[in-house]
Amino acid sequence: MVLNGQYMVIENLSKTKKRKFSKVYRCKSTISNDYYVLKQLQKTEYNTMEQERLRQEATFSFEHDGLPKVLDFFEDDFSIKLVK
Repeated sequence: MVLNGQYMVIENLSKTKKRKFSKVYRCKSTISNDYYVLKQLQKTEYNTMEQERLRQEATFSFEHDGLPKVLDFFEDDFSIKLVK
């Protein structure tokens, strides 16, 4: 799977017993060949709080060594995706 023509999903990092709503993937940039983490949340009527948390996480703008940086945010009618 390639997201937005820029990120190719390499592997699923989610542990279904530990993640209740979102899934986490390791992905690789098709432009820079760097590796990133993709968080994906399927939108349902039952996880509106989690949807809002992921939207808020996308607005974090910390520039500090050791903290992940938000690179991209995608949202459509069915899911929310965040690349760090």
